[in-house]
Amino acid sequence: MTNISTDSEYEELLKKEKEIDSGKSKFNKQIKFYLVIAFSLIIIGLITFSGFFFGDPAYLSQLVASTWSLAGLIIIYVAFLGQKLQLLEQQKELVYNRFEVQATRKELAGQRLQMEEQNKTLRMQRFENTYFQMLNQLNNITSETKIMLRSVVYSGREAFGKFYTFLKENSENYDYWMLNEQHEFEHYFRNLLSIIIFIDDSKDIDKMFYIRLLLAQISKGEMLFLYYYCIVDKNIYKDQFQEKVQKYGLFYRLLSDDLIDRSHFNYYHSSAFRLADS
Repeated sequence: MTNISTDSEYEELLKKEKEIDSGKSKFNKQIKFYLVIAFSLIIIGLITFSGFFFGDPAYLSQLVASTWSLAGLIIIYVAFLGQKLQLLEQQKELVYNRFEVQATRKELAGQRLQMEEQNKTLRMQRFENTYFQMLNQLNNITSETKIMLRSVVYSGREAFGKFYTFLKENSENYDYWMLNEQHEFEHYFRNLLSIIIFIDDSKDIDKMFYIRLLLAQISKGEMLFLYYYCIVDKNIYKDQFQEKVQKYGLFYRLLSDDLIDRSHFNYYHSSAFRLADS
């Protein structure tokens, strides 16, 4: 659009320039024509004046005066045409100046857009650097997570899966065990929640792309653990996490048969089980 607009304005400039040059040419011809007449009258006056002593002095003096008066009027008119010619030259200069100003504005606008694009790219780079650092930290925390069940220590993603299996086997008291052991997973949970909040608060990004990338790092055992971790009444992050779960559909991989009890499927709104853009 900018190039088309500039080309159109340049064509308009050429058109204006052609009109002004045409006017200047016309005035130049008129000036030359009237100057020839004026000088011719002056010469005629001089010739007449030279014959002053050979003819009627009164008549010749009147003739010379009239001839030179007419020549003077023509010269005044030529001066007027010269002023109009000068105005056309100034008009041409103004047209050029206006075109240069418009071109400069467009160039500055283009530079501003370029800077905005650069700033957008820099913001995206900063976001991704922070995002992948947080993701790497979460993976490290996941690997370092440990829990002891029946005198056996489990670590990493296996710890989440084994703990959930333990909860299912003790379904009548799952809430007791979740409250009793939740401190073991608090660091993991807070980091996961901070990543989701970071994505949610960021602008000019494809949020679901980064949500999917995050969910791809989470095993089903972790997801089932999170499902119950967030319904424990003493979890201070309960409401905040549930809001993000339902906003983005973080439990989209879970089915009612995966849960400790099928009735627990109602603990979350149906939006928690489908990705936001699916």
